[in-house]
Amino acid sequence: FTSSAPAAAAFGGPGYTVAAAASSGLAVSFSLAPASSGVCALSGSTVSPTGVGTCTILADQPGGANHEAAPQAQQSFAVAKAAQSISFDSTPPAGAVFGGAGYTVAATATSGLPVSFAVAPASAAVCALTGANVTILGAGTCTIRADQAGDASYGAAAPAQQSFAVAKAAQSVSFTSTAPGAAVFGGAGYTVAATATSGLAVS
Repeated sequence: FTSSAPAAAAFGGPGYTVAAAASSGLAVSFSLAPASSGVCALSGSTVSPTGVGTCTILADQPGGANHEAAPQAQQSFAVAKAAQSISFDSTPPAGAVFGGAGYTVAATATSGLPVSFAVAPASAAVCALTGANVTILGAGTCTIRADQAGDASYGAAAPAQQSFAVAKAAQSVSFTSTAPGAAVFGGAGYTVAATATSGLAVS
């Protein structure tokens, strides 16, 4: 072989041009080892990674009028899983408040494989996740984690995170009692009452 196999090949990555010379000067032909059919492809002398595993190229020269057939030569290289990354397609709410609307989280992996979502443990009291729908449970910081575990061709992606702040909700107080219209010293009092829009107790 006069070519060098790639040292760090990965699924979907660039291939290389295989080359070999016979001591007779006769042309050399190339083929794939049967076990490599799902790992790489050969088109002429161009080798392309198509899977994960070991790619083995076979070189043959059947001989001619003056030369015997050459012993078969082999060139092998490993094809690793491809790397992938995750990016969010959604934008979290900029002014989220307790009791307000949530949002739908979305993200894609460069592999095209589906992305899964989870609420970070520290955010369990702040937000909840149903499928891709994020709902607000309390004030604090909501962090959504996105994962893609990989498959036979892609390694696991590094987890990605999307966070947003949830502020306390505003509230107001209104009296539900009516003050006496003509109170006099020593006269009867009244019971004062009020409610807060939050439903919390008023002092």
